[in-house]
Amino acid sequence: MAKFNKGKEDKHYSPPLKCWGLLKEVNDAYDERIKAAIDSKKPVITATGMIPQQLIYPFDVVYICGEWYGSICGFHRDVGLAETAEKCGFFHELCSYARMMLGSMIEDRGFLGRYPKPAAVIGTEGLCVGQVKWFEALARYHNVPFFVMDSAPIMAHDYKNWGEEAVRDSVEFVARQCGNAIDFLEWVTGQKLDEEKFVNTMKIMHRNELLWDDLLDLWGKNPSPITIRNLFTFENLIISLPATEDTTRVLEEGIGEVHERIDKGITGIENEEVRLLWNAQPGWFLLDTMEYFRSQGATFVASPYLALWGSKYRFDSVGDSIPQWLREWKDPENFDECIWELAKGITTQNSARPRLDATIEEIKRMAIKAEVDGGVWHAVRGCKGVSYGALGEREAMRNDLAIPGFIMEGSQVDYRDFSEGPILRQIRVFVEQVKRIKKRRIAKSS
Repeated sequence: MAKFNKGKEDKHYSPPLKCWGLLKEVNDAYDERIKAAIDSKKPVITATGMIPQQLIYPFDVVYICGEWYGSICGFHRDVGLAETAEKCGFFHELCSYARMMLGSMIEDRGFLGRYPKPAAVIGTEGLCVGQVKWFEALARYHNVPFFVMDSAPIMAHDYKNWGEEAVRDSVEFVARQCGNAIDFLEWVTGQKLDEEKFVNTMKIMHRNELLWDDLLDLWGKNPSPITIRNLFTFENLIISLPATEDTTRVLEEGIGEVHERIDKGITGIENEEVRLLWNAQPGWFLLDTMEYFRSQGATFVASPYLALWGSKYRFDSVGDSIPQWLREWKDPENFDECIWELAKGITTQNSARPRLDATIEEIKRMAIKAEVDGGVWHAVRGCKGVSYGALGEREAMRNDLAIPGFIMEGSQVDYRDFSEGPILRQIRVFVEQVKRIKKRRIAKSS
């Protein structure tokens, strides 16, 4: 736990959100559905959070996001699961989400009690090179069917050199794979896709992505009405339950409450002095350590990582390298339109992270919009897909916007990769630096 004066820090807490009760109810119900599936043998589909969940929700199955499962193991600080995976040959440098889930699989235990054995597993290539092997290992261990989706990210030079035809080819490539995934799910579940449910699922998830964008926009108000910890608590909705009416209810209630807080002048922290940008996953075991920023008068107000789960980021980050028709959402009314809209979204989402230039421009845009004074990059061990560009992004912020940055090394869920004492000292020094730079900037402009 964080070694700082909690008495001092506690007085800066704003009233908690009233919608936490509803959020807990939704999350608990999700956990109970998984537990019931373990006992009833209802089909469980385990997959990466980067696959299109809209393909799974129309089926009568329980979906488990591997990254979510690993994060909750880490929140419970059950590092013994990761150690079990390492003893069985999965090296320490592998994603800690993966090691947690693989260890839970091997020991047949976890935060839900028994490990939920999948009926089938779905992985993806393109965004994370280790991800597909992680889910392949799950499928091999249980001897269950395994499906891999490949992505075709759109790069700026593709559109510039080859024109719109190259972009359309990429979308059609992904669309065919979505059709193949549906064939796979029909085969492993023995169910037929319900087209009406598919259409409804598409519309619900798109609405939830827009609501997530709205919540992040409100978060960035000056002063900020909520904290990044609030957003991390909401995150399970948009990752594990993105295509459900329950998520819609929670997000709508949360957004209404945040509007109310803004009207009443309620802020996320009462001592907001500097505003920061956060990039990459949090360390789910160190959320109290992140609260140390709050005790120093620093609050987070923007995050490319959190924005990735909405709708705006994936289109804004590719900029002018896509034609207008790819940006436009059209409510689907039949199977073919669902597949096409789905493929458009996947293609643009997987175009964001491989392009450092586009990511830098989007981070700069976020920093300006949210009036950011500094940036923090979590250099996540074992997740190059999210943290590989940290040095370049930090340098661009400093050179182009005169905004200082801090790189904090760690892991999503393995506290052995994190040294709390030195990190707390570095945070204090960094926040003091940001405050000095901000004072000089204000004095210079006045």
